[in-house]
Amino acid sequence: MARRTSTSVGTAGVAVITVLAVLLTAVGLMWPLLAGLVDTSQDAGPDPVSITEYAADFTVDEDGRLTATEEITAEFPPGRHGIFRFWDLRDPSDSNVRLVPEDIEVELDDGPVPTDLMWQVGRRYRVAKIGDPDSFVSPGSHTYRITYAIDGALGSASAGGGLLGTGSWSTDAPGSAFYWNVVPGGWAMDIANVRISVNLPGSTQDVLCAAGSVDSGLDCTVRGSGEQFEVRAGPLSPYTPVTVRAPLNLGTPDRVALPWPSFMDGMLGPSLWWALVFVVLSLVGLLVGIRWARSAHESSPGGLSCTRRPRVSAPCRPTTSPASACRAPRSSRRCCTPRSGSSSGSPSTGPGAGRSKASWSRRSGSRSTRSPGMWERDSG
Repeated sequence: MARRTSTSVGTAGVAVITVLAVLLTAVGLMWPLLAGLVDTSQDAGPDPVSITEYAADFTVDEDGRLTATEEITAEFPPGRHGIFRFWDLRDPSDSNVRLVPEDIEVELDDGPVPTDLMWQVGRRYRVAKIGDPDSFVSPGSHTYRITYAIDGALGSASAGGGLLGTGSWSTDAPGSAFYWNVVPGGWAMDIANVRISVNLPGSTQDVLCAAGSVDSGLDCTVRGSGEQFEVRAGPLSPYTPVTVRAPLNLGTPDRVALPWPSFMDGMLGPSLWWALVFVVLSLVGLLVGIRWARSAHESSPGGLSCTRRPRVSAPCRPTTSPASACRAPRSSRRCCTPRSGSSSGSPSTGPGAGRSKASWSRRSGSRSTRSPGMWERDSG
């Protein structure tokens, strides 16, 4: 009875460990996914630094590659190290597209400045932490110059059609569209004035512009048409984007896209190769876990339960019987008994038929009638 209780406790322990291992693995795999669902870009609150002039130049070529130069003039109070620049990789018109900034360079007052690039909210935001953590920016006006490039700036003709409206231009028409936050919504400062120049690879008409939401009532105007136009807006409160939509009579170039939405990048990675490695490693871990769990519950061969007997002074020797498959060495002092309900090693007919279970245990004292499959004490 004590041995059965010990075996049950051991099996229960293996089951508990297996469940805990599965839960910990699931948490480890799903944590980046859960983190990608939580937007923390606006958790810090408004920044005491204010932007007095936000000027930028965006040039898009026929392949959809955008080259940007931003000049940001900011007024600093005492005790500030620098600013943050956020790039949102998610395309609001296509959740599978990734708008990844490249070749990021930053200057402060026409000179170099320490810049640390990082990811936030899984891999949704690319963030540039601009400034020296060991020194403060002197109070007053300073100008940052940020340059970068992004592939995939031209979307399909329907991009943004349901968000900014279409004017007299139909979203069912062939072509493409430049649908872009020319002022991103990640700026935590007040912005007094916005001046954006946009250069496109083809002529455009009916350009639309919105500061914040379409019905926000904030001023946003477009000047010019054709291949080049200018956007003016401001003042803007923190986290207020300025969005432009311009239709083009050009085909949509290839874009960087993945088969899963952007919030899963923290778990599956930024490319198909990363995802394949993740899947292969997960399958290997699953197979190893299943194999380990099965091996922990394997039964002894032949339905026999081999248990260690107390050490005795007289040697033990096996008798010729069907149970001799349990080949225990002399030094182990093992006694093999058939498990309850097992037919192996316990024939239903023949000389061993009808013997009670008691005849399969070790006899004590003098030599008794030998039973098949038992280890007997040698009294001589």
